[in-house]
Amino acid sequence: MRFVRCLLACGIVIVTIGAAAAGSPAKAPFALVKNPTTEIVVAVPKGGPLKLGKMDMDGVHVTGRVKLTGEYVYGRESSYVSDTGWRPEPDLHFVPDAASRALLPYSHEDGPAYGIRFSNREAFLKKALAHDTVAKIAANKLNSVHGRLTIWVDRYVVSVSCGTAVYTARFLRIENPRQVVASKRPAQPIGCG
Repeated sequence: MRFVRCLLACGIVIVTIGAAAAGSPAKAPFALVKNPTTEIVVAVPKGGPLKLGKMDMDGVHVTGRVKLTGEYVYGRESSYVSDTGWRPEPDLHFVPDAASRALLPYSHEDGPAYGIRFSNREAFLKKALAHDTVAKIAANKLNSVHGRLTIWVDRYVVSVSCGTAVYTARFLRIENPRQVVASKRPAQPIGCG
């Protein structure tokens, strides 16, 4: 008990959360970690590829690389233009699928990471989108694009901005781009259909 009080007094909290109750699907156990500087509590999945790193004013940093599958979205969030003519730059975020989200640390208060921003967004745009597509969005000739990819990231950080959890990672590479081609022809069965 003294050890627990010492951890709480020092601002460090690590709690293991076990599997779900009997009869419900089992969830991977995770540890709750409190950043003593920012007081954000982060759930870190146990046994995953990402491990707890440093904690500072910038948030909770984790080490390791992870492969994520999901959908990217790039484009204008709104038609906002300030009185001086300034427009916000197009938004870029990655929405991991459920299996990928289960691998990611997240704010215990806000829940799983439903959107990740890239610390090196230009590297992602260069690899994922054609230059003319990026130019059309910058020139307001196209509002947005989205697609599905499998990517690798590292330097994952959980932080808080304006009272909301922010998830950021460094894009490393595209593992498996998924391409979809639309056609008016019916699909041709193979074998006995």
